[in-house]
Amino acid sequence: MTPKEKAKELISKFCQVYVWDSSMPNEFNEDFSGTMPIQIAKECALIAVEEVLNGEQAAYSFPVEMGQFFIDYWNDVKKEIELL
Repeated sequence: MTPKEKAKELISKFCQVYVWDSSMPNEFNEDFSGTMPIQIAKECALIAVEEVLNGEQAAYSFPVEMGQFFIDYWNDVKKEIELL
């Protein structure tokens, strides 16, 4: 999967996950469509990518070349999310 495809997939998954919390301010009720707004989904996707990148053993569990590929791939996913 290309970084762009992965970025779209992550955003799409977060858009589909929206848990309504009745303690949220009323202004959220006005535009509630049952899906997460795209900007919030993008922020969630960026947080998820940061978690992958900051995983203590994520890149180090691969041989050096693969570890760098792993880091580069997820950095590219992050850039694609920011561009969407």
